Amino acid sequence: MRLSHMIHTIDVHVAGWPLRVLQCPIPEGKNEQSLRQAARKLWDDDHSILHWLQREPRGHAAMRVAVVDTSDAADVRMLVFDSEGYCRTDSLDALCVATGLAEIGAGTFDAFRSPGQIHRTTFTPHDSTVDEARIEGDAAECVAIDEEIELGDLNFTVDRADCGHRYVIVDAKRAGLDLSVANKSKLEKLAARIGQATKGNWEERGDGQSNVPRLAENNCRIAFMEASSGQESAWRAVTCYEDGRLFRAPEAGSIGAMLAVMNKRNRVTVGGNFLFQGLSGSSLHSNVTGLLDQEGRPALFWELRGRAFVTGSHQFLVHPDDPLSRGFLLR
Repeated sequence: MRLSHMIHTIDVHVAGWPLRVLQCPIPEGKNEQSLRQAARKLWDDDHSILHWLQREPRGHAAMRVAVVDTSDAADVRMLVFDSEGYCRTDSLDALCVATGLAEIGAGTFDAFRSPGQIHRTTFTPHDSTVDEARIEGDAAECVAIDEEIELGDLNFTVDRADCGHRYVIVDAKRAGLDLSVANKSKLEKLAARIGQATKGNWEERGDGQSNVPRLAENNCRIAFMEASSGQESAWRAVTCYEDGRLFRAPEAGSIGAMLAVMNKRNRVTVGGNFLFQGLSGSSLHSNVTGLLDQEGRPALFWELRGRAFVTGSHQFLVHPDDPLSRGFLLR
């Protein structure tokens, strides 16, 4: 007879970016290949609780869940899952994990490893209840600027950049839309059209010369941005994912891609500070830490700062033979 066991989850958000953090052992995972294999096993396991944790309690179908193994303090491993399974870790996921682990007394860690990535974090006391979290962003590279696209009755230019994922950067005003919650459906529909129109443009960069590591994927994310009125170096930004969903909080990868495009236009200097706001009322500060030019291809290095909040804490009693992997909520 196998015994039930307790698990503890923490819900965290940094600047509106939500994540549910689960601390538990990750089998294998000593190198990148075995860590990816561990992710697949965790997701495909018939008794996996990941699917339930995305929905309960107070979750939703698109809830992101991070599984973190802190058994080796010198090599803290992290795997992130969304509604489709294992996904690439965003820098903001790492900030949420660092916050959650500190909250439950698991310790403070300054580095987290996920497949192909190492995220480094620090915390600065902000006031009596909230810390400001800081993290190094992925290297970002602008691929092209001012590419013309034709969408039937709508013609405008877009930019393309790499920052972990492939991004098409769209000035919302040029596309004839304001960045607002009221336009969510219109933005998602426009993003789908833009993604289809620009999909083939990535094939020309199959030479492997990019400075930026990324997943092997043909589709891209569409990032909309517009300048904030009355604020210098301030932008509103939202991102539509590959599945067409619009995420209202700022996303770290898209911010890096936008900075790379601005750098291509000579609007960025080392030490420069920028403010990015989402549609959820949240904001992130970013500053450029370095620029690299390799064979005529500039890459940009940067970091993010945002306020971290714990929004929920739950304990579950889980039985390994439960076919539904539902668990029993204790509190």
